[in-house]
Amino acid sequence: MSDELFLNSLVGKAVNQTAKQVAKAQREYLSENDLRQEAWVWVFAHSKKVQGWLDADETASQRNAKGLLGSSLRVHLHGLCQKARMATDGTMPQDYYHYSRSVVEGILPDAFDSDAGTGSGSAAPSGDFVRSSKAPDEGFEFQAMLADVRAGLASLPQEDKRLLWDRYAYGGVDVAVLSASMGIPERTVRYRLSRAVNRLIRHLGGEQPRRMRPRRSNAAAQVETRQSEQGQ
Repeated sequence: MSDELFLNSLVGKAVNQTAKQVAKAQREYLSENDLRQEAWVWVFAHSKKVQGWLDADETASQRNAKGLLGSSLRVHLHGLCQKARMATDGTMPQDYYHYSRSVVEGILPDAFDSDAGTGSGSAAPSGDFVRSSKAPDEGFEFQAMLADVRAGLASLPQEDKRLLWDRYAYGGVDVAVLSASMGIPERTVRYRLSRAVNRLIRHLGGEQPRRMRPRRSNAAAQVETRQSEQGQ
């Protein structure tokens, strides 16, 4: 069965794509070649499960099986990279913050507001996007997250920045209104918005926990902010 899986083009493609994606996302803590080999080890160790996915998938392109395999490999390879990172610099998984779509979309309205986050007592706004995400060790330092998202916005193509501005800045514009003003279907507007947000998330390191933050308290961050505002 292992030989059949090794020769299966879908399995090979999933292995190669996932190894490449994880190596890039995890800043090459393990090389793409090492991750590819580890992926194949996982496939062979779980050959019955993988073959079961392939046999049960009745879609023409077997996209369901490929999705299950890619997801499983991604989790496994990310875990290996985290262990390598811990051995290299001593950091733990909880030292890394998840920038999920819900968090980024929740911060975007303030990211376009030059006055947001300027007070020494600024804190992350309450809401589902905060409660549903994993808190960074520093306790949702709103100013730090704003700085990250603003830096990410600066890296985007002008077309993406303009679209996100129209959608989120100063109350934002509904997708239906954007669709009418741009003369394109709502589905196309949603796709372009999703693409722009995904590019922003990739700049922030993606949704996997791979962006390190130093541990510090809110109090320490507020002292630092006050000192900065006073020119100290």
